[in-house]
Amino acid sequence: MDEANKKAFDFAADVTKQLITLASGIIAFTVTFNKDLLKGLNVGASYESIVLIAFSWSFFLFSIISGIVVLLALTGELQPPAAKSIVQNQLSPQESEQNNPSVGNPIAKWASISQLLTFAIGTVFILIFGLYSILHQDPQLQVVPAIPVT
Repeated sequence: MDEANKKAFDFAADVTKQLITLASGIIAFTVTFNKDLLKGLNVGASYESIVLIAFSWSFFLFSIISGIVVLLALTGELQPPAAKSIVQNQLSPQESEQNNPSVGNPIAKWASISQLLTFAIGTVFILIFGLYSILHQDPQLQVVPAIPVT
């Protein structure tokens, strides 16, 4: 495998790992601070917020699963079955070129597209959740700044 192909595999794996890490971090952050994020909402608004955050978590979870599929597909593309490797030595240069590992593997490509789309949709839902939380706060629960005593 040539150097450019190796770099393509490295970059694809790195982007996939970064998206998995970001999605995991966002889920962990929102789960940890869920009580604080929902604290100042009206009673009716908290149900809609819970639905929004649940959709966001679902899409981030699908993004993580798709990322794992991408990494598995890239690994499978780099390490073909042993029989294929043995036969590859007996092929002509043109046939050998066709069996060269590629980042364009259909499984890796579609899983990568799925990962990107579900991450983007999860991000949109978390942004909508944030805006909704800001716009639907209970005015009676808002914090009044303390007046300094002199």
